Amino acid sequence: MVSFKELGFVNIREMFKKAMEGGYAVPAYNFNNLEQIQAIINGCGRSKSPVILQVSKGARDYANATLLPNMGKGAVEMAREQGYDIPVLLRRTRMCSVARISIDGMCQQHRSLVSFHP
Repeated sequence: MVSFKELGFVNIREMFKKAMEGGYAVPAYNFNNLEQIQAIINGCGRSKSPVILQVSKGARDYANATLLPNMGKGAVEMAREQGYDIPVLLRRTRMCSVARISIDGMCQQHRSLVSFHP
């Protein structure tokens, strides 16, 4: 099994901690093909925005477990080649059921990842 760091991705806790400290949001985009992932990286790179690349259940069902992480790795490498020093995270979109999503969009089970300001 390949670790997220070997693929060039950042840790979700570190990404959210920096966002909370900096007072900014981190966009998350689903991608299903090469053109979409290129557009996402170029847009976030130009705006110097960190990004969460999300993979939907449909995309996971269609592609295999090796292809999707390596598409993400290619996106990280493309960003670096173009001079974009942006944090990139790869995430599955179906981590929790709709019933467990809170008003801020984060699953109750994942609230421990960051400290929220009151």
